[in-house]
Amino acid sequence: MKNITQLLTALVFGSLLIFTACNKGGNDPEVDLADEVGEKLATIAGTPSSVTLDGESRSEWSSTTFTFTYDKDTNTGTVAIADAPTNDGADAVWGTGGTYSLNTDGTTATLNGTEISISNTTLTFDVAEGSGRAAVFYGTWVFGF
Repeated sequence: MKNITQLLTALVFGSLLIFTACNKGGNDPEVDLADEVGEKLATIAGTPSSVTLDGESRSEWSSTTFTFTYDKDTNTGTVAIADAPTNDGADAVWGTGGTYSLNTDGTTATLNGTEISISNTTLTFDVAEGSGRAAVFYGTWVFGF
């Protein structure tokens, strides 16, 4: 009888050790959506694959080069723009680039006061009338990379 009691005691302690060592998955690191988007933006370096203004294709941006960076500690990054179109007012669509900040879920960025919607590697923003830009640039811009 003493052997059975010792065996049962050993089984109880053994099963307690096994169950306390199980991981409930609570220690998995949280995914920061802004970091995922920022890191994806940082891979963009080159010319856009498509550009539209209010659904109309705009070819003057075909040789413009964009380079994005991202700092995950601050949820900010930079965009540098080279060879922007030279037609009057076109450079004002993006300006010369600058520093952008991402919202916490990575769906929008703010660059030079303009809110840019982000979906995968497509950037969409509105140029409003009275924004200091030429009237031919008012509307919804979509840049695909």
